[in-house]
Amino acid sequence: MALADLATMDTINSQHPSPPVIKSCKVCTALEELFADDDVQIQLEKDEIYYQSYTQHNLLFYWIERNYCEYLDRLEKARNYHIVADTNYSLGTVLLFRLSGGISRLWVYSRMGISYGTYKVLHSKISPEKKQKNCSSSVLDPEWVDLGIVREWMERCSEEHESKCQNPNEKHVSPAWPIDTKDDCLVSAPENEEQLAEQLQLMGGIYASAKLTIVALDGDSSTGIVGLRSQSSPRSLSNIFPWQDGRSVRVRQLPSLSVQIEVVSKYFQRGWTFQDYTLSQRRFIFGDQQIHWQCSCATWHEGLPRLEDPIHILTFPNIKNGWPGFEEFNVLLNEYNNR
Repeated sequence: MALADLATMDTINSQHPSPPVIKSCKVCTALEELFADDDVQIQLEKDEIYYQSYTQHNLLFYWIERNYCEYLDRLEKARNYHIVADTNYSLGTVLLFRLSGGISRLWVYSRMGISYGTYKVLHSKISPEKKQKNCSSSVLDPEWVDLGIVREWMERCSEEHESKCQNPNEKHVSPAWPIDTKDDCLVSAPENEEQLAEQLQLMGGIYASAKLTIVALDGDSSTGIVGLRSQSSPRSLSNIFPWQDGRSVRVRQLPSLSVQIEVVSKYFQRGWTFQDYTLSQRRFIFGDQQIHWQCSCATWHEGLPRLEDPIHILTFPNIKNGWPGFEEFNVLLNEYNNR
């Protein structure tokens, strides 16, 4: 190449400088590895997290640190000790952990190495195009509930569980009262005490015969259910943080579906809803603006609809099978009286 050509190239390069080289973000690389690999254990120091010039991961870690500081404030008030001023208690490290392809987790530790807690995290596209089977990928739409998932759950329960989610001792019955869909209420015969007594006696059979029972844990009867397309306003899920490449990181938070924890929802504080929940064989649950499924054999959640949640379900197999189960009856009676 001639010297004149070289000079021309230098002039062009000076007018159009090369784009700056963007250094890879160690934190985002660690998150990518967490979501991609089956077994991961990466420890990040707090200073290391915030030192990175790439800020798209910062919203997630700012949220974690804020929760940690709120926890220290509560601990300080409870113990009457100036914990917040003690640097040993401040946020120290975050461990990115995943085992055998399970759900990805972030473990939070103080500078002393004391574990504060853990967060389950998933990644997703803002508008997921297809359902994922990977335990690190969420199919949750931030605004709208996918009711098609419920049909899948019903079919899966019917095919996999068969008679296990049915009470063989309960005969198939239908309620005598029709439902007024306009005023949203039951229509019973006026002052027919005999029919009322009969229907109350059949309540166990009515719930056992139902395809599913709809349970609303959020708010009360005047709140309504959000996120039903063309039926209600969109839902507003919390703890979703924009990340990169059109994806977001979501901290997975699920409501407790245990009837034994009454503080979770007003639903579990009432005697009659405790009865409904206990008698139901299959429950379609709205909780924390998400949908869930719980039957006698499994629990599934909307974010990972194919992953079974291994939680303990309070059951009374002896009573349902017509056998004398005094221990079960004692638990049942105590739980009802707590309402």
